[in-house]
Amino acid sequence: MLHAHCLDVAIGVGLWRMGLPGAAASATDAEESLAYGRWRGGDRVVRFERDWLSITLFQREARLEPLLRPERGASSLHGDAAVAVGGLLDNGFSFSATGRALHLHPNTVRHRVERWQQLTGWDVRTRQGLLRSIAALGLNRQHDGS
Repeated sequence: MLHAHCLDVAIGVGLWRMGLPGAAASATDAEESLAYGRWRGGDRVVRFERDWLSITLFQREARLEPLLRPERGASSLHGDAAVAVGGLLDNGFSFSATGRALHLHPNTVRHRVERWQQLTGWDVRTRQGLLRSIAALGLNRQHDGS
C-alpha cells in the first residue's frame, strides 16, 4: 500500500510470534531487518523470515571482520580460528582428521574452534551456530574469489 502511494519508506518485518515476549522479539527482528534493508538499498520491504541469515550476519559484521579478513600479525589467531572451523567442516567434524589436514595437533584445532565460538558467539555443534559459521565462511570465500 505504501508503494502504491509512492512513499519512499523502508519497512522491516519481524517474525510472527505469540505473547508479549514474542512481540518484543518480533520488534527486534523488524528493527534488524530495517537496518539491513537501509544498508542494502533496493527492495524497501525486508522480511526477517526470508532474509534472516543475511540480517543476522549483517548485525555481526564488525565482529566477523577480523575473522574473515584478518590482518597480518596480531590478528592471525582470528584467521587461524576461521581456518580451523573450515577444516573441521571439511573433515567430517573430526578434530584428528582436521589436525592431520592442517598439520596441527587435534587439541590446537579444538582450541581454535573454541576461539571461533568466543569471537562470534556461534557454537558449530548447534544447528544455528553451524549454519551461521558455514555462511560466514562461504561469504569470505566469495569475497576472496576462492
